[in-house]
Amino acid sequence: MAAFEFMISHNQPFIDSKDLAAVQSVLQGRWIAEGKWARKFEKAISKYLHQKYAQCTSSGTAALHLALLALKIKKGDEVICSTYACTALLNALHYVGAKPVLADIDGKTLGLSPVTVKKRISRKTKAILVHHAFGIPADIQKIQALGIPVIEDIAQALGSRRGSRPLGSFGDLTICSFFATKMIATGYGGMILTKNRAWGEKIRDLCQYDRRRDYKVRYNYALSDIHAALGMSQFQKLTKFVARRRQIAARYLRALAQNSSIQTWIGRKGDKPNFYRFILAGRRKYAHDVNYFKRKGIQAISPIEPYQLLHRYLGLNPRNFPVAEAVAQYVVSVPIYPAMSQNQIRKVCQALQNLPVPGPSCTPGVVS
Repeated sequence: MAAFEFMISHNQPFIDSKDLAAVQSVLQGRWIAEGKWARKFEKAISKYLHQKYAQCTSSGTAALHLALLALKIKKGDEVICSTYACTALLNALHYVGAKPVLADIDGKTLGLSPVTVKKRISRKTKAILVHHAFGIPADIQKIQALGIPVIEDIAQALGSRRGSRPLGSFGDLTICSFFATKMIATGYGGMILTKNRAWGEKIRDLCQYDRRRDYKVRYNYALSDIHAALGMSQFQKLTKFVARRRQIAARYLRALAQNSSIQTWIGRKGDKPNFYRFILAGRRKYAHDVNYFKRKGIQAISPIEPYQLLHRYLGLNPRNFPVAEAVAQYVVSVPIYPAMSQNQIRKVCQALQNLPVPGPSCTPGVVS
């Protein structure tokens, strides 16, 4: 039986002739490994995020690994992070032997709950990893006030702002990803940034392992100029990408305006999310809504299914993570990306307008 083909896929990169030309220019040159384009890409992102030092990496996971090494985090140290996040976080922590201390999320931001984080702090806590879920600003300033180094993860939040400041400008160290589904896509890739000179120099040293006079363990985490040139071309369109996503989100919100049983997340006052994802939750568990959209030819997904919650992977008690558990049970993500056509947007809006309203016997909404 043939696999079901969606008319409207959940995500799709925006690749234009300028992106193709950027990659072609590198391929026609004399050097395709890490080089001048990687340095240009670092400089551009650094300026945008108000940072001083940057290093391109082969992935967001590699960037996080370098951040942990810069902070000298080692076996037995603890790092607090959200349970509502991808397993790449656990991988990087295990690379250095650190213990992940998982915390529940805030129902309004879907990021780390500052109240829960405070309860998780111990003498072994060396860092807090703040992830801005779906581009929605987490309450990073309250977490910074706890006085522990913050690694800010903007894998999904490039282009989002809290007040006048871009996300990625708050943390002691910032990591980002340029995976195929991210705000700017290079296929694979990432970057680590900081304002701290000592950390910046250490990170650069850890990535420059060839033709050195000394030996220590260093890492082949470089990003090729092929990827970096594509990243630069994509970055030049970031403002347009964000504006387009916000326009589509506004149409979706209007389509849902008459359905009071549907909950959406648009951030707090002063937040300017990039709408990396448009997520919603009704009173039915996510599978019902995913199937509803499928019948309409629209690929909706559960962004993190219950079994993917990090506390479940680690065998921790789900009762200690009630908000994350509820969100994973109910939240659905629908297509939103710059490459969508007007007809595709219209079809999603129609589906949102007609989203079934559950009866009174269904479970209440996700969060209050």
